[in-house]
Amino acid sequence: AHFMHQLATPRFARRRIPNYTVLRLFCRSILLTWNMDGLAKDTCGDYHRVVEAHGGIAAEYGSEAGAEWARAAQEYGLEIAGHGLHPIGPEQLDDVELRHKLQVMKACDPAFVLIAGYSFGLFNGRCDDQLALASFIGRFRDVSIDVYVCAPEPVELAGLLSDRLRSNRVRAVPIYWNVLAWAFTQVVAGRMDAAHLDHFHNATLDAFGPSFMPDLL
Repeated sequence: AHFMHQLATPRFARRRIPNYTVLRLFCRSILLTWNMDGLAKDTCGDYHRVVEAHGGIAAEYGSEAGAEWARAAQEYGLEIAGHGLHPIGPEQLDDVELRHKLQVMKACDPAFVLIAGYSFGLFNGRCDDQLALASFIGRFRDVSIDVYVCAPEPVELAGLLSDRLRSNRVRAVPIYWNVLAWAFTQVVAGRMDAAHLDHFHNATLDAFGPSFMPDLL
């Protein structure tokens, strides 16, 4: 319950952050998100087709009443319903609802694929999001398309995808998406030149750290 309250707080406050708003500058497409904060749908749902793979937490859980509910749940040991959210842990290959959501990949024909800050749950040689990975490989194996893996440490995932997709067009891009998204907004606002994106990304990272998350004015 505490997790649900914390995750829903930005949505309840109607925060607008570059991580999501910058995606409105992309061509209309399909946005598959494994974040459960609901911000992608709120920010981009009228522009992109947003699919919340593991569900989304309703905004009201981020309210003060939601905080009281979370405290009561903890104090009295109440059992909390999942409200359609995917439980923490490995995906199940027989998850019919998730498999249905992932079908959107088969229907799309993108110019490129951007994977931003997502790892398919790779950790210590294990893959939690195994159904998502299998669906992705099944859709894009042997397809002549650029796949950009944008993450602080993208090499492992990029290598895995390159092998399984049988592709030499998987690009590892070592960046923090939140910082790069902020840099994009500065270019759009005319405050900097696009040629300086790398420098601005690195300077912002050095100055504010990897958790940098400004609201848009």
